[in-house]
This record gives sequence, structure tokens and C-alpha cells, in this order.
Amino acid sequence: MNNPNKEIKAQGSEKRRLPIIVICAVVVAIVTAILCFTLIPNKDGETEKQETPSIETIPPIPEVVTPSNPDSQNPENDEQQQIPENNDNQQQASGGDEQQQKPGDDEQQQKPEAIPGTPGVIYELSPDGTYYMVSGYEGTSTEVQIASEHEGKPVKMILSYAFKDNRTITAVVIPNGIESIGAGAFYDCSSLTSIIIPDSITSIEDATFSGCSKLSSLVIPDSVTSIGSSVFYQCSSLNYNEYQNGKYFGIGGNPYAILLKINDKTLSNYVIHQNTKIISGNTFYGCNKLVSITIPDSVVDIGDETFRYCTALTTVTMSASVKAIGVRSFEGCSDLSSITLPDGLTTIGSGAFRDCSDLTSINIPASVTRIGSSAFQSC
Repeated sequence: MNNPNKEIKAQGSEKRRLPIIVICAVVVAIVTAILCFTLIPNKDGETEKQETPSIETIPPIPEVVTPSNPDSQNPENDEQQQIPENNDNQQQASGGDEQQQKPGDDEQQQKPEAIPGTPGVIYELSPDGTYYMVSGYEGTSTEVQIASEHEGKPVKMILSYAFKDNRTITAVVIPNGIESIGAGAFYDCSSLTSIIIPDSITSIEDATFSGCSKLSSLVIPDSVTSIGSSVFYQCSSLNYNEYQNGKYFGIGGNPYAILLKINDKTLSNYVIHQNTKIISGNTFYGCNKLVSITIPDSVVDIGDETFRYCTALTTVTMSASVKAIGVRSFEGCSDLSSITLPDGLTTIGSGAFRDCSDLTSINIPASVTRIGSSAFQSC
């Protein structure tokens, strides 16, 4: 016979094992699911572990950077670019160059030493305040040195009639740097015997030395290219050079550089020396029998009123070297019918051909930059 107590114990133990089995089954199911998720078969039927992709397998996204300074992206490169290997040597060389090129140093090396002036010379400040002008003389010295500088500014001009009617001065030295001597600056300085004109002067105005009857020593530089009217009027002590009825004054080694005067104004023909550079103002004034004139190639300037009222003058042959025709140079040449203005001419003065009634046509070259008022009036 079966024991009922044993059956009851067996049934109780089976009831206790059932939850344990269920729990184990659930655990196995979960483990199996996890394994199935992490193991994936490949094409060959093998399983391989699927790993999470690393950063290296993902293509990088290019980063767009807009730096304010293109060279500032790499500080090390900046340092290499800004500080070359031979930086010390280059800086030393650069420093030396800067010392050589400093404007102040150049001025100190090139600027000549200022020449002091004679006490009593009156200086007047220019309208723009950049330089001084000589306007008079109240000193007692008979020999006058004009200063190259006054109160730290250069002296550039001698004004018109600055020394007019001074009867005491005998000699004047004009320093290099003076650019202009006004008309009549030494008018009627009757005791003046010598004067030196510097290379910085390019023209001598009307009547500058008129009435300087004792002036015997005058140095004119090659830089002078024009001379006004009556510059040497009544300068009877000057040494002139004679050629073909004309009086000449020398410049440097050229004794015939300036044609000053015609001795006989009744002739119909005149020959100008081939080395003449300047025909002074009034030279042929009133030569009413002059018919034709040839101006040689050496001439660069025809002064004011040079041929004024040469009423019989019909033909003028002008050289290609002439640059300027002065004020009223041919005024009143009523018979003048032919004249050719040369290429290279730059200036035609006021009234230059006024009252040249027979002059019906004239060709003005393109080189002319200035034509004075009434230059061709009544032509």
C-alpha cells in the first residue's frame, strides 16, 4: 500500500520547485535574447561581434574657420614669419639704412653753412612766410654781404629798387640761393664798382644796374638766360666786347654771350655773333632802316622791346633754340610780313607783335605755354 503521507510530501516539493523552474526559464530566455542581439551572422554563416563604430571610422566634418588674420592660425608659423633666423643682422642693417636715409641727417650733411650778412640790410618776410626778401639797406659799410639766411629762413629775393640811389656802397656779394633780383635793384648806385651774381639767378630784370657809372667788375653766371631792358644803361666803366657794330658782355669763357647795344642804328643789316646767348632789351629799338635779321642758333632769349619800331623790318629768321620772345619785342614793325616761330618756343610776351599791320598769318607752335595780353593786337 502506498503511504498517503509520502504522496502529500511529494506534491508539496513539486509545488516548491515550479517557481524556481519558471524563474530559471525566464533568465535563460533573457540571456538568449541578449546573445541573439549581440551576435550577428556574416555572409559566411559565421557570427561576429558588432562593435560600436569608433570615431576614427567616421569621416570628419571639415571645419570652416574665418580668422581675422590669416597668419594667426598657427602661432608657431607666425613667430617664424615675423622673426627670421637672421633677424638680428637684418635689424642692424635696417637700422644702419634708416640712419643713412634720415632726412634730417641728409640736410645736415648737404646744407651749406649759413652766410652772415652785413649789419643794416633790411629783410622782409615773404607773403607765405617761408623765406625772406631784401628790401633795403641802412648800414654804413661800403661793402655789403647779403645773408643766405635770416632768422632761420632762407633769403631768396632782392626786391625792386632795394638799393636804389645808394651813393656809398662800392661792392655787393649776393649768396647762392638768391633766385630773383628785382627791377632797378641797384639803380643809380653811382659808387658801386663790383658785384657778383650767383648761379642761382636765371634772369636780370629791367634797369637793374642802370646808372651805375663806376661799375667795372661784374660776374654773370651761365645760369642767366634772360636780361631785361636798360640793365646796363649808363654803365660807362664796364668793359665791353665789340663785334660787327655791336657791344657784347661776356659770361664765363664766352665774351659774346650778351648782345647789349648797337653802335650805329642807321644800318639796314646787322650780323649777330654766332655765340650770342641773349639779345638784351632795346638792342635794336628804333632801327628804322633795318630790313631783315637772322637770329643765330645760339640765342635762347629775345629781350623786351628788342626790335620795337623797326618799321622797315620785313623778314625775321629765328633760330630753333629761341625759348622766349619778350614784351613788345616786335611792336610797331609795321612792314613785318613773314616770321616763323620755332618749335620749342615757350613764351610770347605781352604786345610782342602788336601793330604789325602787314603780318596776316603766323603759326604758333604747340610748345608755347604762355601768350601775353595784346600779343597780336592790330595785326
